[in-house]
Amino acid sequence: MNIIILSIKKKNIKLEFRRNNIKVCSESWIDNNDILENFFIKLEKIFKLNKLSIEDISKFEIEKKDPFGYTTIRIAETLVNSLNFDN
Repeated sequence: MNIIILSIKKKNIKLEFRRNNIKVCSESWIDNNDILENFFIKLEKIFKLNKLSIEDISKFEIEKKDPFGYTTIRIAETLVNSLNFDN
Protein backbone atom coordinates (compact mmCIF):
# COMPACT_ATOMS: atom_id res chain seq x y z
CA MET A 1 0.00 0.00 0.00
CA ASN A 2 1.40 3.39 -1.04
CA ILE A 3 0.52 6.31 1.22
CA ILE A 4 1.41 10.00 1.14
CA ILE A 5 1.30 11.74 4.51
CA LEU A 6 1.09 15.51 4.79
CA SER A 7 2.46 16.43 8.20
CA ILE A 8 2.15 19.89 9.76
CA LYS A 9 4.00 20.78 12.94
CA LYS A 10 4.00 24.50 13.71
CA LYS A 11 5.41 26.07 10.51
CA ASN A 12 7.17 22.88 9.37
CA ILE A 13 5.43 20.98 6.60
CA LYS A 14 6.49 17.58 5.35
CA LEU A 15 5.26 15.24 2.63
CA GLU A 16 6.25 11.65 3.29
CA PHE A 17 5.92 8.67 0.99
CA ARG A 18 5.42 5.28 2.69
CA ARG A 19 5.27 1.92 0.99
CA ASN A 20 3.83 -0.87 3.15
CA ASN A 21 4.17 1.38 6.20
CA ILE A 22 7.91 1.92 5.61
CA LYS A 23 9.17 5.44 4.96
CA VAL A 24 10.69 5.65 1.50
CA CYS A 25 11.33 9.38 1.15
CA SER A 26 10.11 12.79 2.22
CA GLU A 27 10.15 16.44 1.20
CA SER A 28 9.79 19.31 3.65
CA TRP A 29 9.60 23.09 3.79
CA ILE A 30 8.83 25.98 6.12
CA ASP A 31 5.32 27.34 5.64
CA ASN A 32 5.19 30.95 4.49
CA ASN A 33 1.48 30.85 3.69
CA ASP A 34 2.35 29.03 0.47
CA ILE A 35 1.29 25.43 1.15
CA LEU A 36 -0.68 25.23 -2.08
CA GLU A 37 2.28 26.31 -4.22
CA ASN A 38 4.77 23.97 -2.54
CA PHE A 39 2.54 20.94 -2.09
CA PHE A 40 2.30 20.00 -5.76
CA ILE A 41 5.96 20.77 -6.48
CA LYS A 42 7.08 18.48 -3.63
CA LEU A 43 4.53 15.81 -4.56
CA GLU A 44 5.74 15.78 -8.15
CA LYS A 45 9.34 15.40 -6.94
CA ILE A 46 8.35 12.38 -4.81
CA PHE A 47 6.51 10.88 -7.77
CA LYS A 48 9.48 11.32 -10.11
CA LEU A 49 12.00 9.93 -7.62
CA ASN A 50 9.92 6.80 -7.10
CA LYS A 51 8.50 6.45 -10.61
CA LEU A 52 4.94 6.87 -9.35
CA SER A 53 1.75 8.47 -10.58
CA ILE A 54 -1.34 9.56 -8.69
CA GLU A 55 -2.97 6.22 -9.51
CA ASP A 56 -0.24 4.41 -7.56
CA ILE A 57 -1.20 6.12 -4.30
CA SER A 58 -3.72 4.23 -2.17
CA LYS A 59 -4.39 7.00 0.29
CA PHE A 60 -3.42 10.51 1.36
CA GLU A 61 -3.34 11.32 5.08
CA ILE A 62 -2.79 14.41 7.19
CA GLU A 63 -1.03 14.67 10.55
CA LYS A 64 -1.42 17.86 12.58
CA LYS A 65 0.86 18.50 15.55
CA ASP A 66 0.50 21.94 17.12
CA PRO A 67 -0.27 23.64 13.78
CA PHE A 68 0.61 27.30 13.35
CA GLY A 69 -2.12 28.67 11.10
CA TYR A 70 -5.81 27.91 10.78
CA THR A 71 -5.86 28.70 7.05
CA THR A 72 -2.92 26.38 6.40
CA ILE A 73 -4.76 23.54 8.13
CA ARG A 74 -7.97 24.18 6.19
CA ILE A 75 -6.08 24.19 2.87
CA ALA A 76 -4.20 21.02 3.84
CA GLU A 77 -7.43 19.24 4.81
CA THR A 78 -9.04 20.28 1.53
CA LEU A 79 -6.05 19.00 -0.46
CA VAL A 80 -6.06 15.62 1.28
CA ASN A 81 -9.85 15.22 1.04
CA SER A 82 -9.78 16.12 -2.65
CA LEU A 83 -6.99 13.68 -3.44
CA ASN A 84 -8.82 10.90 -1.56
CA PHE A 85 -12.05 11.53 -3.44
CA ASP A 86 -11.90 8.31 -5.51
CA ASN A 87 -10.43 6.16 -2.73
